[in-house]
Amino acid sequence: MQVNISGHQLEVTKPLREYIELKLKKLEGHFDKITNVQVTMAVEKLKQKIEATLHIHGGEVVANAEHDDIKKAVLEEIAKMIGQQVPEFDWQTVYESLIAREKLGSTGFGNGIAIPHCRLKGCTSPVSAVLHLEKPVDFDAIDGAPVDLLFVLLVPEAATDAHLELL
Repeated sequence: MQVNISGHQLEVTKPLREYIELKLKKLEGHFDKITNVQVTMAVEKLKQKIEATLHIHGGEVVANAEHDDIKKAVLEEIAKMIGQQVPEFDWQTVYESLIAREKLGSTGFGNGIAIPHCRLKGCTSPVSAVLHLEKPVDFDAIDGAPVDLLFVLLVPEAATDAHLELL
C-alpha cells in the first residue's frame, strides 16, 4: 500500500505521519487490496480537517473528519493515552470528566502552561502525566497565550484536600 500524506497550512511531522500510517495499517484487514491512500490534512481558521481517500480493488473509499475545538481534541488524545497506560480507566470517562472540569473554567494557567485535572470515579490514587506539545494550542488560558506544556492530574472522586495540595 502506497501512502501519500500532505498538509495544507500544517507541517506533517514524523510522529503525525507515523500515527496516520499505524491507523491505516489497521484498515488492511477490512478492505480487499488497498493500493494507494491519499491523506490530506488542513487547518482553516480554527478548524482542523482531514480527508483520506483509499483506492481499493474495484473503487474508492473517502472519509472526512473535522474538529473545530483543538482544546477538546487535545483533551481527547490525553484521555486516550491515559486509557492505554492505565487500562482500568475508560478513556471516554476520563475525557468526559476532563471536559466537565473545563466547563467550570479553563485550566489554562498562563505562560504556556495548562493543568487539566478532574475527580474520577473508580480512581483509587492520583494519576498524573506531563505532556509537551510540539505546537502550542489555544487553551483559553488566563493570559490568552497558547499552551504547549500540560500537567494532567486525575484524582479519586472523593479527594478534596489532597487534590488541592497536588495542584
